Amino acid sequence: MERLDHKTYSIGDLVSRYGVAAQSLRNWEDQGFIPPARRTPGKHRRYGAEHVQALDALLGYRPPVPQPLAASHAQPMTLTTGAFTARPVQNRAV
Repeated sequence: MERLDHKTYSIGDLVSRYGVAAQSLRNWEDQGFIPPARRTPGKHRRYGAEHVQALDALLGYRPPVPQPLAASHAQPMTLTTGAFTARPVQNRAV
């Protein structure tokens, strides 16, 4: 991830980054889930590293997994939880 020390972001930047509505960001700010945004002289919100960190925590953001480490859809996977094991369903003719 890029270094965020002094960079600021518009509300549109964060909307694009997280895929959430601008109104959601405003609501989360009003409700105290993220720190209050700094304002430009024109009253536009500007977000910094502390906002990105708060949103990462709030939304459970995880950086994308590098492609070689990502699970391949071509390989069957087995999910085991306790005593139950789920295996992929084989395609069957109907």
